[in-house]
Amino acid sequence: MRSRTLLTEFGDVTYRRRIYIDECGDRRTLLDEILAIRPRKRLSPGAFEALAYFGGEIPYARAAKTAFRHCQTTITAMTTLSTLREVGRLLEDKAKEDRRSLFEYGVLPDAPHSPETLFIKADGIWIPTQKATGVV
Repeated sequence: MRSRTLLTEFGDVTYRRRIYIDECGDRRTLLDEILAIRPRKRLSPGAFEALAYFGGEIPYARAAKTAFRHCQTTITAMTTLSTLREVGRLLEDKAKEDRRSLFEYGVLPDAPHSPETLFIKADGIWIPTQKATGVV
């Protein structure tokens, strides 16, 4: 058993978790895996998301104060910067995975919507690929 302290939006939370050794000899903490708590990171998943959201919208020091306004612990602007850098790395890794699945395996990434009309641009002229409605 080992204790761990996470910083949430409302303050520090300390809990104890059991450490397991798997068949390969690696140490695993199943509670952290289930709760999506990142290894060797101080912020809880919700605090990480809040700080990343505010850090992308307002100055870093104000983002830290806004995200942790109910908390006694002081968060610096550098924490906000490192959080945004980590978000950038995570997004880049996802983009690499999407590119790989598209170009190596032919799997299209999920899209929020599908266009009703598709246009092609050639020499500065937009060419519709569908027939216009009502035209024979």
